Formats: sequence, structure tokens, C-alpha cells
Amino acid sequence: MIALVAAGTLVRPGVAVAQGTEGHEREWRRLTLEEAERLALESNRSLTAERGRAEAEAAHAEAAGAFRWPVIAAEAGFSRSDDPVAAFGTRLRQGRFAEEDFALPTLNHPDAVEDWGGALSVRWGALDATRWAEMSAARHGARAAELVLGRATEATVFQTRILYLDAVGAQARLQASLTAEEAARSTARIVERRLAEGLGTEADVLQAEANLSGAEAVTVAAERELQDARGRLALHLGLPSGTQVVQADTSLAVVPMNPVETFRSEPGLRSDLGASLERQEEAVAGAERATAARLPTLEAFARLSSHAPEVFGTREGNVTVGVQVSVPIFSGGALGAAADEARALERVARAEHEYRLEAARTEVEESLRAVEAARRAAVASDAARAAADEAYRLMGRRFEEGMATTTELLQTEARAAELRTRAVDARVRYHQAEARLTFALGTPVDPPAEFDP
Repeated sequence: MIALVAAGTLVRPGVAVAQGTEGHEREWRRLTLEEAERLALESNRSLTAERGRAEAEAAHAEAAGAFRWPVIAAEAGFSRSDDPVAAFGTRLRQGRFAEEDFALPTLNHPDAVEDWGGALSVRWGALDATRWAEMSAARHGARAAELVLGRATEATVFQTRILYLDAVGAQARLQASLTAEEAARSTARIVERRLAEGLGTEADVLQAEANLSGAEAVTVAAERELQDARGRLALHLGLPSGTQVVQADTSLAVVPMNPVETFRSEPGLRSDLGASLERQEEAVAGAERATAARLPTLEAFARLSSHAPEVFGTREGNVTVGVQVSVPIFSGGALGAAADEARALERVARAEHEYRLEAARTEVEESLRAVEAARRAAVASDAARAAADEAYRLMGRRFEEGMATTTELLQTEARAAELRTRAVDARVRYHQAEARLTFALGTPVDPPAEFDP
């Protein structure tokens, strides 16, 4: 198992990792993986935007169903007109039409008439098949948005795990490079001592110093990679720019022997596939709406109005009630074209859902293979690292006894350092592959009630 040390011990004295690019001190946040996931669900900006879209879809669905209730409106207004028709009608509505108002000069050239009017109207158009279809489509759209949000939530957790593991891996690589640097420094001291004892050459010293400088350069690069990985994680978590997230979970767990057996082999109906089904049903409802547009619609209405010559004058009331039936007769081909478009979109939605389902199955199969391959690679890399460390230890003893050259020692040391880093990378890849498999399997959901395969 690869042992990792706490983050605070990884950086050598003098390395200004606590300073930002402009010299400002960084904000440090020490988080466990669980805390990081929780913070991402609260603050990730992409997930916040997805929540807003889901809320908008839900509001749209609610608005689409409002037609089932009558629409009640109140009106109030004032008008003044000397238009003959308006003046005649206003006097009539106010109930103050007199015999002298029939005089031709008065009819043709009336004085301006003022009217203070008010009304209360009710309209109810629930007997409209197109609106019912629109409501069904909107509900499926809202449910799809809700499921998309669920998948986005899973993706946020998945991405958090990947970035957290990237940071843990960068920290482990830095530890490995620090170990390699210390080994190179130790070798350089041994070579210098052998030179002083007359058992070495200047070339051996230069070779050891070059090896040490190379190890120091690797450490500097590893320090930068660790800061970059922490910065990317902080951005994903919605933290301010410049924040450095320190990983509290710094150990890569032992790779299990048969991890694949703990997973399902089918994606089921995960959230994004459920959303795809809802979009399919939304397209079906759209086709039903296009068909329903050919049907007659029925709307009932009522209106209570009052008119008076002064704002607080005696009012004359009027009541109007009625029913209106509309039947489309000729639309210039628009209704037929709309129906053809809706049916085509329905076919598209069905085809896309079938593709997404097959793609999900393929993704799960690939993820299963990736987990098993990564497990084997991690086990092999761990064995190679252990062998290389032991080889370096033995070569060091041989070198001390004068039975190995400086070149052989340095080669063995470099190989051990390389295999330590490879072992870290292999373990990180395994755990990331496991996270990808979990994400590929997803959280199963129930299909829409209206869906008929």
C-alpha cells in the first residue's frame, strides 16, 4: 500500500505555495471527500444553473395547466369622445338616452361624452384538446428537467471524486518525488565521501549531482501540479479564486481483489435515460396536440359591466353571457404540416432514446472492463514498486561494498523513483475507474406512467 503523509509536510521550506500569483496569501480549506461532495452539491455553479432550469420547467408546466380554471378579470377605465358612434353607444349604455338625442344634428355632431366604466369578466376554455395536450407535454418536460437535474447531481459528485483523486494523486506524486530527491541527495553524499576516500572520480560526483538536480526539478513540477489540482477542485466546489483545498483523506485504499462483482452489469433506467423517456413522451404529447388542433374548441364567457357619466354617478349595469365554438376549416396546410413535423419529432425522440440506452449499456461494459484492468495494473505496479525499492536497497549495499558502479546505483535509484510514481498513478486510475463505473450505472428511476414500450 502506498502511504501518503499529511499535506503540510509535503512542501519543502522556502517554497512559496502559500502565496498567490499577486503575492496575496491563499485561503486554505481542509476537506474530506464527503465534505467536498457536500460542498459541491451546495455551491457548484453548473449545478446551480441546472436547478434554475428545472425550476423554470416546473413553473412552465404549472402555467400550462392553468387553463383548467376560469380566467377572471376586472376592468376600470375612463373615456371621452365626440365620435358619433361612441357618443350614441355611451349614452345608451349609461341609460340616459333622451328623445332630443334623436335630432339629426345631435346624431351627426354630438357633444363629447364622458364615460366611467367598469367590468368583471369570466372566461373558461377548458374544452380545448390542444391545451390538454400542451399540459401533458409540459409535465413531461418538467419531469425530464427534474431527472436531468438528478443526473447533473450525480455528475457533480462524480467530478468531485475525480478532481479530489487528482489532488490526492498529485500529493502522492509529490511525496514520491520528495523521497526520490532525498535518495538522490543521500547518493550524492555517498559518492562525495567515496571520492574523498579515493574510491571515486569527479565524473561520479558530477553524475550524482546531475541526478540530484533532476530530482529537484521533478519535485518543483510536482509541487506546481499539486497546487493546480487543488485549484481546479476549488473552482469545481464553487470556492473563490485562489483557494487551495487540502485533502484530509490522503490515503489510497488497498485495491480489492474482485471489485467488479460488487457492481451491477446493467445501467437500468438511470436518471438521464428516464429524462430521455420523458422527452419521448413530451414528443408524443406534441403529436397529439397537432392532431387535436383540427378539433373544435368550446369557450364559455360572461361579463358584467357598468357605465356612468361621473365617477361616482348613478351606474347602469349590463350582463353578457355566451358560448363560443371554433372549428378550423382551412389553414392553408399549416395544420397538416404541423402534424407531420410533430410525428417526425416523435420518431426522432424514440430513436434518440434507443441510442442513449445502447450507449449507456456500452458505457457500463467499458467501465467494468476499465475497473478490472485498472485493478490488475495497480496490483502489478505495486509489486514492481516494491521490487524496485528492494533492488535499490540491495544496490546501495553493493555500492557501499565497492561491488557496483555509480552508474548502476543511479540507474537503480531512477528506476525506483519512476516506479513509485507509476504505482501512485495506477492506484489513482483504479479509484477513478471505479468512480466512473458508479456514475455509468447511475441511480435507477421509474419510467413515466404513460410510457408504453
